[in-house]
Amino acid sequence: MPDSGTDPHMPVGTGELNFVFGYRLLAELSRHGLRHVVISPGSRSTPLTLAAALLHQAGKITTHIILDERSAAFFALGIGKSTGIPAALICTSGTAAANYYPAVIEARMTSTPMLVLSADRPFALQGVLAPQTINQTNLFGDYAVIFRESEALIEADPTGLKTAELARTLYDAARRLGGPAHLNAGFSKPLEPKQNRVADLIQWCNETRKKLQDEALSLPGIAPDAENESMLEKLFGLLQEADRPLIICGPLNAASQAERELLRLTLSNTRIPHIIEGTASAQHYDDSETPKIVYGYESFLRSDGISKSLKPDFILRVGFPPVSRALNTYLKTHAYVVQWCLSSTEEEPDPLKTHTRFVQFAPFSGLPARAAELIAKPASESPQQDHQPWLDEWKAYEARFRTRLASLTNENPDNAPLTDGQVFRHFLASAQTHRSASETSQLFISNSFSVRDLDLFNAQALPFAGVHHNRGASGIDGISSTAAGICTGSGTPCWLLIGELSFLHDTNALLQLSQHRGAPIRILVLNNSGGTIFRMLPVSAHENVYQTYFETPQQADLGLLCKAHGITHLRAKTTSELTLALQTATECENGVIVLEAITDTTQSMAERRMLWEAAKDF
Repeated sequence: MPDSGTDPHMPVGTGELNFVFGYRLLAELSRHGLRHVVISPGSRSTPLTLAAALLHQAGKITTHIILDERSAAFFALGIGKSTGIPAALICTSGTAAANYYPAVIEARMTSTPMLVLSADRPFALQGVLAPQTINQTNLFGDYAVIFRESEALIEADPTGLKTAELARTLYDAARRLGGPAHLNAGFSKPLEPKQNRVADLIQWCNETRKKLQDEALSLPGIAPDAENESMLEKLFGLLQEADRPLIICGPLNAASQAERELLRLTLSNTRIPHIIEGTASAQHYDDSETPKIVYGYESFLRSDGISKSLKPDFILRVGFPPVSRALNTYLKTHAYVVQWCLSSTEEEPDPLKTHTRFVQFAPFSGLPARAAELIAKPASESPQQDHQPWLDEWKAYEARFRTRLASLTNENPDNAPLTDGQVFRHFLASAQTHRSASETSQLFISNSFSVRDLDLFNAQALPFAGVHHNRGASGIDGISSTAAGICTGSGTPCWLLIGELSFLHDTNALLQLSQHRGAPIRILVLNNSGGTIFRMLPVSAHENVYQTYFETPQQADLGLLCKAHGITHLRAKTTSELTLALQTATECENGVIVLEAITDTTQSMAERRMLWEAAKDF
């Protein structure tokens, strides 16, 4: 039994010490801003879970119980993406934390804050084949922005100062560095205190906390990145002096504060053409800004002739690498042009290796205070160029694309089988029709074809309050769970656009979705009979193996799957059915509704190819 020290009220049992550590840690994290704690049930994590439950009852935090750790981690990821505030994950020892790995990777690669609190067996039970025991030290390797262990701290912190400092270190690392902070907490048995001592222990924790200096434990703010001021001045000068500058923005995320501020400045103060992918549209643009945004590029830039004719003399690339195949080909075509990348990503966002300079901002930092002044004032005596003729060249091709896109709508009768493109066009049209509802809703777009079709079949600014994605590792795992976290974190309705394979890949999400009673989560599933994105690749010509090993169509009945979880399911096979189902889903005020759109795979690919090749007639 540990020495109680000089304080007669110091808890003396192992169970009491375990609880005090867990309570102090989570209480301190809540003081810094922690609001959501996601718990997967287990025994070894009892000290953390018990503390979280009592803090939840006290109104300090909100707890979420999710059985599957993989689903739990993506749910926490969604909260971090929508709020910029880390959610905390609690799990037991053994392989439980290993199930967090895919979401931890995505969090690190998208600078999304996250706290991982994994319970563990004590050191004495390591390396002796104790049950449910693995080596959890640095479990996530470089994907964690920081790693700490706390077993030695539990019996050596009578004042709570060391635990408070640990909480500050973890929270600050997750927020400032942008990614998952991992604490591995070893606990010895008994894991919990005696029940009749809990109230006294909480009171003791609160009293000892009052004796600590808040100033010494407060978090420093995240200030604008002043070090990049001179670099911005040079960048704005290059944009102003170039004859044919172009700004290309790939996916953005919650940490992309500097990128969003930059786009606002360039759209407001220049006539430079902007190509902003749908995954970067997490802000609204006014009537003076939208004319500078170019649509249809995924179609007309596939023409080698048009791509070469739209020859820039300076390219500014913002955010993550573009998703668009046409844009990436365009960047390679003009690889000799000076290309700057500006991003808050940890790594240089350039798999093409065509950039000449990388301007890196810290996650969640804004532009320097003088940024607006710098872009409004020429950097040299050279006159600013009139970029309107250059913008008009791009908008002329956009107009031709709009005409071709409109013709697709006119060619499809209401009772004809649906295509993927029709689903996207009707969904986006419905979002515009119900604009007031869309402007208070989030949109999460899945990977594979969904994220690409968003730009191919759209020709106007998205009306949603935020657009989210998992474009860090770009996997199809955990998509529904992430969307649920985005809805929960934002407290606003959320639309999810997802293919049926991605939906089936994350069926454990239905367990938590069945309990969701908050703002509505509307899931639009494009059921096109498998991974049809592989039809873009040369392997699709290998007919003897293609469907079985690549496209992998499934036979699961999504309606029965939803019914088993008590989730409302709608199915649409024609345009008229889709229109009615979208109306029903839009009117859903809480809970979860799944809208399954059955689409014709062959015709869907034919429509895509029609738009990809449309530029031949421009």
